[in-house]
Amino acid sequence: MKTGPLTESELEWLDETIAKYATDASIIDVSELDGMLTAVLSSPLEIEPAEWMFAVWGGAEHVPHWATDRERDRFVNLTLQHMSDIADRLNDYPISLNRCMAPAKKKIRS
Repeated sequence: MKTGPLTESELEWLDETIAKYATDASIIDVSELDGMLTAVLSSPLEIEPAEWMFAVWGGAEHVPHWATDRERDRFVNLTLQHMSDIADRLNDYPISLNRCMAPAKKKIRS
């Protein structure tokens, strides 16, 4: 599998493929795919690709009937490459969730 960030062409292909097979239950574009993959990677529990890949399409009943095996394989490979790149970026530039999720301090009146 190729590594590193996807090219603009690869991102466009993913976006077009998502749009081609989208349903009311599925993600609608690469931006939503980014969010979903980031959430999967940020989970305290490991989520296997067999589980989250169904969620991309809104459940097992909505998984596309791919035009070809090659199209399916390319989608899966690019999605996994994109996920790996997101994981690398999260590891290189971690977000401090404690700071983001900390409750606001209340001012005490004297």
